[in-house]
Amino acid sequence: MQLETKNAHPVRLFLDTEFTTIRGAPRLLSIGLISEAGELKYMEVAPDELRSIPSRRLTKFLRQEVLPQFGRIADSAVKVTDMPRQLFNWLNSLGADEVEVIYDFSTDYLLLEQLLGAMTELPAVHLIPVHFGYALSDPDGQAEAELSWQQTAMRLGIHRHHALADAIALRARFRAVHNYL
Repeated sequence: MQLETKNAHPVRLFLDTEFTTIRGAPRLLSIGLISEAGELKYMEVAPDELRSIPSRRLTKFLRQEVLPQFGRIADSAVKVTDMPRQLFNWLNSLGADEVEVIYDFSTDYLLLEQLLGAMTELPAVHLIPVHFGYALSDPDGQAEAELSWQQTAMRLGIHRHHALADAIALRARFRAVHNYL
């Protein structure tokens, strides 16, 4: 007889989002996640829904750095109402009991919670938030993040301030700071 055991170590996911603020609350524009093993999940607001956001809510930064990168990842445009279910299903597909969600800005995790909060059921995984902002100024981490953005630009055509590129760079930064490149 074999007993079923829980994973000894939780899966780690690295999270980044891009968002705007409407009436003082963040509104998700895109979300990028990558696991240590390289599983990816990226979603961005579908173009028709993006056009419905008042232009005054799209800052110069969003218009110049973030939005020009939309549409570069195949099949990533998702209706806002479909995002919670897609995220929920992807998290459950990881096959983990626990998932550490590494993020460097508190709004990123808040937006993840809001997506999952739109579901009437809880994911099968237990999420453990891990704030990593404490290490953003680490020189080794900064160097690895810069290298990651260069590689992601060459491979995927996305760069810094794209939620997936930033999630991938966060993973590289985390590995450098914790010495396991």
